[in-house]
Amino acid sequence: LLLYIPDWWVFVDQVWTALELVLPSECIVDGQMLPLFLAGNSLGGGLASCLVLQRPSFFKGVLLLCPMLTVSDEVKPPWIVQMIFKYAIARLFPTWPVSPVKDISDFDFREPS
Repeated sequence: LLLYIPDWWVFVDQVWTALELVLPSECIVDGQMLPLFLAGNSLGGGLASCLVLQRPSFFKGVLLLCPMLTVSDEVKPPWIVQMIFKYAIARLFPTWPVSPVKDISDFDFREPS
């Protein structure tokens, strides 16, 4: 796991806190707020989706590039492996860069060479 997020919605709230600290100083020109657009790819697209759903009028527009909105059960490891990683490994080694995954080559859309 390159980034361990124990609670997704706490993470989303932390992103809002960061945005509220940065945006007022960076996005106000001549006393007016510039229109804000949000773009997100993969996990960032999932995060962008949550931000837009929570405050639909905050952003003028949103661009989602392959947003990770869920993880298919077909590529998840067995339930017991998920629980071991969630409740044991992730708590002992939250920055450990290893995560079990199934082979996803069957889901690859590239043309064979």
